[in-house]
Amino acid sequence: MSFEASFKALSDPVRREILQMLKDGRLSAGEISRHFDMTAATVSYHSSFAHQIR
Repeated sequence: MSFEASFKALSDPVRREILQMLKDGRLSAGEISRHFDMTAATVSYHSSFAHQIR
C-alpha cells in the first residue's frame, strides 16, 4: 500500500478505532461490530484496510 493510501485508510475514525481494538489480539467482524452501530459486513469492509497497511 502506498504512503498516500495508508494515510487515506487511517483518516477514517472507525478504522483507527478498529486498529486500536486489534492491537490486543484478533477479533472477528461480529465481535468488532458489537462495539459499533454497524453490521459485521461493514466492519469487515473497514478492517480490510487494516490488513492492507500491516
